[in-house]
Amino acid sequence: MDITDITRQVKEQLLEHKESRPMLFVEFSDGKIVMHYFADFPFDTLPQQKVALFEWGRTFGREHRDLEITQICFFIEAWGVRRDRGEPCKSVRPSLDPDRFEMLSVHILDIFPPTDENPKPSLKKTGRVIEILRSATGEIDLLPWKEEARMSGSPIEGFLAGFYSVKLSKKVWKEVKNTAMAQASSILGRPSVATKTKPKKKARKKH
Repeated sequence: MDITDITRQVKEQLLEHKESRPMLFVEFSDGKIVMHYFADFPFDTLPQQKVALFEWGRTFGREHRDLEITQICFFIEAWGVRRDRGEPCKSVRPSLDPDRFEMLSVHILDIFPPTDENPKPSLKKTGRVIEILRSATGEIDLLPWKEEARMSGSPIEGFLAGFYSVKLSKKVWKEVKNTAMAQASSILGRPSVATKTKPKKKARKKH
């Protein structure tokens, strides 16, 4: 996947429409690239975004069950806060920080197949930041950072987990499903759906 070309297209859309809805690009081992545009993505925090993309990753995984992912790229507008290397993160959310800045956050995840030295797939997570500068008249300018962004977590980790969860056996998925649903419901702030069980019938006494 040509990340530079895709980034250029997203930047052009942002400059033209003054906003950019979240966009997800997925590349498979056969070279096929699928793009998904999120018209509605009302999730602000990283845990919420991971859960939302996990659910969509499961849907995506059912549609492409026999394929393997080699790269994922996710674009989303966000708030950022500048800090020096080694400086601890602030406890306040970036959207509430007085020193915040607006940005287009680019999350990239490369998935490498197993090798003789490493029997499990390996991941490489990188990020880019494109600062969004808005004028009083509503015009915008984009200022890409020269260095890769330091991202401790990425929403697309949730998507990848959801995609591969459909490959689990029914027994394994049943064991983790209820716990995963409870955690997701807690993060998203909605009640979890409990599995209804039929009440046991009382045994009749023999006379």
